[in-house]
Amino acid sequence: MTFYRSYRGMFLAAAALAVSLISPAALAQVQQICIVEQNSGEVYCGRAASRSEISQSRYGRDRGGLRGSNGRATSQRNLSDLYDRLDDIYRDVLGRNIDSSGLRTYSRRLEQGWSLDQVRRDLAQSDEAEKALDELYQRILGRGIDPSGYETYSRKIARGASLRDVEQELIRAGRGR
Repeated sequence: MTFYRSYRGMFLAAAALAVSLISPAALAQVQQICIVEQNSGEVYCGRAASRSEISQSRYGRDRGGLRGSNGRATSQRNLSDLYDRLDDIYRDVLGRNIDSSGLRTYSRRLEQGWSLDQVRRDLAQSDEAEKALDELYQRILGRGIDPSGYETYSRKIARGASLRDVEQELIRAGRGR
């Protein structure tokens, strides 16, 4: 595979993900930074990953591996897609990109059988989500969020709405006053 300079940032972000997700046995064997190719999900460790490296990766094993919202094991090829989906959930619910701590936490939970919907619901009930909603209320309505507003909007976010959707709804509500 040719390494294109224009994709360097994308690959470095994927490398951080790959290093955090590859099993200690595989890391000990390889001892170099690995890259997950964005489009195909292939793993490269300064070269094409061997079959044994892929099979030793926690996410390279289909049996007992990471499970998506459909309940099926997620293959190595879907790893970058999974990262993108977790990142999308973080942006929708918290208004920011996923960090390494969140990636570790929710990767483990997905590995334990959680669905992406459960991840979303968990984030929607977090202190950080409550703070983000409160900040929207302060900025748009000039007051803090009340328990009823928190319940309403955290439920909407848990069911698929984004902070941006809530922001638009609050702007419309503020105009109606």
